[in-house]
Amino acid sequence: MSTFHASAIEAVTRRISEENTEYAGWLKIYFARLNAGFYGAAHVAKFVQRFRGQQAFTMEEAYAFMQCHGLLLSGDVLAAEVVVGFPPVADCETDAHNRALAGLPGPFYGKFWGGKDDEDGYIAWDEPVWLQKTVGHADGSQDATLVEIPPGRVPLEIGTTLGSRSLAHLQGDRGLARWPYGSDSLWVFWNTKTS
Repeated sequence: MSTFHASAIEAVTRRISEENTEYAGWLKIYFARLNAGFYGAAHVAKFVQRFRGQQAFTMEEAYAFMQCHGLLLSGDVLAAEVVVGFPPVADCETDAHNRALAGLPGPFYGKFWGGKDDEDGYIAWDEPVWLQKTVGHADGSQDATLVEIPPGRVPLEIGTTLGSRSLAHLQGDRGLARWPYGSDSLWVFWNTKTS
């Protein structure tokens, strides 16, 4: 499944492995940890979820996850868990997804259309909301605070997704809403460093 963002990530990881040995070393650590389950499946699925039959994460997915995870732990990307109450179903179940999104706790609402586009729909809010800012430290500890953000809208990705797609949304669309398969909640992410 090659897309523009996936091809771009492939080129970046190839260049990193050739030109920056220290960064390539970190990427290999993330790759090994990702495939060993170090970060936990539920956390990883917020940014990348393997497709059926895919046995392991690729180096490109490790790079995208490393970038998304880093944005979250730097405090640049804020997050909020929005409880849906049940996991998503197959993409062809458009009506079921839209009924679920219609029942989101206010002020969140959304629309699902699915398909092969670079987003499955959107999640929006028409009044300010509070999202969590998390800053990770070298000793493994984290500081968390709440930050108010204005009304907004972010692309929605449901089910399996490429890490490159999540990263593209976080960097280019200001944010992302992720509702992974197997999750009763969706996650809203907002990048404070993009305009």
